[in-house]
Amino acid sequence: MISGKKEKQIRQLLEQIFEKDTEAILKNARIQELTRGKKFVIQKDPLQAIYILVSGTVSVLEEYTDGNAYVFQENTAPTIFGEMESFAGMDCYIASLIAKTDCTFLVISKADYMHFMNMHKELYLKRLREDLSSVLQRGHKDRWTLQLQGVERIRLYLIRNYKKTGINQPYELLTTRQSIADETGLSLKTVQRAIKELKEQGDLTTKGHKILISEQQYLQMLKDVEHIPYD
Repeated sequence: MISGKKEKQIRQLLEQIFEKDTEAILKNARIQELTRGKKFVIQKDPLQAIYILVSGTVSVLEEYTDGNAYVFQENTAPTIFGEMESFAGMDCYIASLIAKTDCTFLVISKADYMHFMNMHKELYLKRLREDLSSVLQRGHKDRWTLQLQGVERIRLYLIRNYKKTGINQPYELLTTRQSIADETGLSLKTVQRAIKELKEQGDLTTKGHKILISEQQYLQMLKDVEHIPYD
């Protein structure tokens, strides 16, 4: 049973997701806290646990046999990892998961989670619809992204990162060029060329390895991508 200072936050989050009978989840779950950069799920590993993200940000990676990896999604709370695979009857995780920031999870076994869902058929159907809607929407955005040239992909990447800060002042991106390549699915050379081109166009400024974006540059990039559907 979960108790302590995080209990209220967790109860509120579970009520947001499941609406009712949250005690059935709580009594079978445990809290797990992970530090930034920790990989806690490896693609194709046996699916034994469901991870409910309580706080923090998680990067979702597609890993390839040649050693390359592509960060195709980032999730914040509340997100449930392992749920879609379980609903689909899969025995393995379909992607690797890394804590992009310090994270707190509520962890419950796959067996206990599916038992809970089978006892609440309406909730099961609701969660299934939400998962399917998420997959279809993401697929639509991914198809658009794959058609974009390197410069446009980097513009979208920078816009999304700027928006996450919620600021109207110069934004400083400390991420390495290789990390940008991993998160956008572009090669390192393409990222470097795109950043150079965007700098020449006045859409960003660089200071050493840092990328700086002013509010004016952000607004200009927004105009440049008006024709592209993005979130």
